[in-house]
Amino acid sequence: MLNRRFDREILALALPALGTLAADPLVTLVDTAFVGRLGREALAALGVNAAVFSTSFFLFIFLAYGTTPMVGRAIGRGDPDAAAPLASSPEALAYPEVGRLDLPSFWGGHTAMPLLDVAIPDYAGNRDHATRDFLFVVSESVGNACQETRHVTLMLDITDEAHPLPISTFQVPESSGGFCARGGRFGPHAPQWSMEPPFYGKLMVVSWFNAGARVIDVRDPFDLREVAYYIPATTERTAERCATIDGVETCGVAIQTNNVEVDDRGLIYLVDRADTGLHIVELTGPAAAIIAD
Repeated sequence: MLNRRFDREILALALPALGTLAADPLVTLVDTAFVGRLGREALAALGVNAAVFSTSFFLFIFLAYGTTPMVGRAIGRGDPDAAAPLASSPEALAYPEVGRLDLPSFWGGHTAMPLLDVAIPDYAGNRDHATRDFLFVVSESVGNACQETRHVTLMLDITDEAHPLPISTFQVPESSGGFCARGGRFGPHAPQWSMEPPFYGKLMVVSWFNAGARVIDVRDPFDLREVAYYIPATTERTAERCATIDGVETCGVAIQTNNVEVDDRGLIYLVDRADTGLHIVELTGPAAAIIAD
């Protein structure tokens, strides 16, 4: 059941909170057991006291519920030991960080998807860190007709959270479809959001604007490989996209797959940014066999 690190951390926070809520009725039961030995009058007085205490508890519990997240956010915003822990400063913004990787100015992390507790078969003989944690990061394409830096997807090894390390990249070759000349954006936008079977830890689906949806085998994070793709056709509803190249505006109609999602039936959903609509597809062949395994 608790097969993910975050599940255990959430449970570690939830159990003390549950104990706090259970404390009031447990105290009342213990008081009843002891005071009941003193007679009916004492027990009746305890009943009044318990009613008043319980009513007060439930009437004012909102104070705890309201202040707890406020305190948590305050601590997260800055160093509680600083002279002004809530003041805005570079140091306060950096305080919650446990690790950091600065990307080049021409790339940015649009979306990051964790892949945790990944066993690396080739590392099976190693005593340490044969199972590792990774982070799949997408740098979003923002310019039409390739009038920008080429954007990529990155796989980071975050086993040592303080020192994230890029270990592999995935790109779609422009020459495989003449994508710069198709119009619109060419490059990655975002991966699926689902972290559930059958895709999670096996296949990552990434929207790639005019190159459709690309399906990447992430079972070996050090060696990312494409196993399938789907590029929807344009329709009369597809809006054109324009770019200024050498001072001349050029427009074209191209698919712009913007977001993708998957479900537990193995279906993939593609939503188009250029008003083409929604496409629902499923894997076939070797790619389908990966999630069936």
